[in-house]
Amino acid sequence: MISRICVTLILISMFIIPAMVVMDLNDLAYSTSGEKASVSQAFALPQKHTTSLNRVERRGQVLYAYYCALCHGESGNADGFNAYNMSTPPAKHSDAKVMATLSDTQIKKIIREGGPSLGRSHQMPPWGGVLTNQEITDLTAFIRTLSVADSGKY
Repeated sequence: MISRICVTLILISMFIIPAMVVMDLNDLAYSTSGEKASVSQAFALPQKHTTSLNRVERRGQVLYAYYCALCHGESGNADGFNAYNMSTPPAKHSDAKVMATLSDTQIKKIIREGGPSLGRSHQMPPWGGVLTNQEITDLTAFIRTLSVADSGKY
């Protein structure tokens, strides 16, 4: 008797309850304008975020957000939180003309030894004691992506 009750409960939980819960998704699918939409439009799965940054540039992006964006801004427009408090504005990494005048070696030197190493602002601190050579290379790669006009890389 008890086993029959258990089997009955199992069958109810497997077939009857799910059938009661299932609704016609087509009845739920309406667009934002109130018109009927297809199920695929109403219940679209989230898409994987795509980026055109390579692995080195993505690592540099993380470092840039932590060490550089406070002065240079998230997009390299020299509009970071601290930029307005500086006597000399920080370099605008998004300016393709300015960035084209600097080699990767020069950018790495400025990051490693600070602004005065190339006659730039003394307010740009040296990061060579904090960042590894690989991290400086990663940062340089990301900084280069900021000055590429309309590339959609960042």
